[in-house]
Amino acid sequence: MPNPLPLELINAERYRQIHGEGWSESHDDKHTKGELIAAAVCYYAHAVANYPPRYKSSGLPPLGWPWDVKWWKPQSAERDFVRAGALAMAERDRLHRADPKAYIGHCDRLLDQVDRTLQSSGLKIVAERHVLAREGARYFGLLQV
Repeated sequence: MPNPLPLELINAERYRQIHGEGWSESHDDKHTKGELIAAAVCYYAHAVANYPPRYKSSGLPPLGWPWDVKWWKPQSAERDFVRAGALAMAERDRLHRADPKAYIGHCDRLLDQVDRTLQSSGLKIVAERHVLAREGARYFGLLQV
């Protein structure tokens, strides 16, 4: 059996967070200060070891971790990449629930340009996820081509 695609792993992790851990939409909706995307960035940084080594060996979360240290549970690089993606997806979904019309509006032209460029090269976007953080000042996108 072939390895699952990254987006499949992220979707499975998001499902586990909701149905296994009980992190419901109403729970996520309480995190209005960028906590979900901050946690995603911390897991991503851990996966690529892109923060001072003293944190990795200490078991402490990286600077910017939004919650109590007991919730910092790093694992392998691959697993942390997947968790980062699922947390980013949770933030994107939260933003979309908060204001469905505004969640990605100002990025539409950029995404259209990327799509046209890919199509002109014979490529096609088959799946995508987007998130805005810091009150819409930061955009994160994941495109599966």
